[in-house]
Amino acid sequence: MKNLVFISYSRSDKYFVEKLSQKLKSKGVKFWYDAKIEAGDHWDIKIEEKIESAKKLILVLSKSSVAS
Repeated sequence: MKNLVFISYSRSDKYFVEKLSQKLKSKGVKFWYDAKIEAGDHWDIKIEEKIESAKKLILVLSKSSVAS
């Protein structure tokens, strides 16, 4: 997907990422994070595909993400 932004984060930062994704969506930014994985998807394959197709990355860095 053209100009896709992949969001990498710790599960404990989910609330922050949900708010961030709302702001990105309002700006017309195409993004993906693992909340978009559907039942039956192979999560590891899906994440790898999205990382490879992303043109940009947002890394949510927090105490939780550093500890994980």
